[in-house]
Amino acid sequence: MLKITKPLISLIFILYGTLAYSQETDLYDAKGKLKIDDNYKIEKNILKYVKTIEKEALPIVYASIEYPLPAYENGIGGLVIAKIVVSRGDLSIYCKIESASDPSLGKAVEKAFYENSLIIYKSLETNEKIEFYVPFEFKMKKSIFMEELRKNSLIKIEKSYMERPKKLL
Repeated sequence: MLKITKPLISLIFILYGTLAYSQETDLYDAKGKLKIDDNYKIEKNILKYVKTIEKEALPIVYASIEYPLPAYENGIGGLVIAKIVVSRGDLSIYCKIESASDPSLGKAVEKAFYENSLIIYKSLETNEKIEFYVPFEFKMKKSIFMEELRKNSLIKIEKSYMERPKKLL
């Protein structure tokens, strides 16, 4: 009987580990901590809803973000973490920027979330209010940025001025 119990216990631990690992999402570990910054944590029971939002809505949100022109022109990039609160029950969505390396990057993220709020509503599979965090990294390829900079430095603005007429005696 003891020999049967050990394999059974081992199997239970393996299955439990698999089930705990299966609750992990692309953004969160099995404990509900944001992978990119573990200071941000969500409740483990909403991981299944966040997983669906990650697959159905976030690709569309990411694709709709426009890199702010002043930030691009000045080579500004960095991490933005947005807190999203969604409730289908009272038809509300809220986006708050928790951290941003530049305010214009945070505004670009907010705008993309609000423009795509209907898609987020549709992908949410519960009427409960859920809160979760989404990271965004704004990054530009330095080679492309330097190429653009060289192109722009080749632009010259010339003005021609007329000389004053000379008096003839």
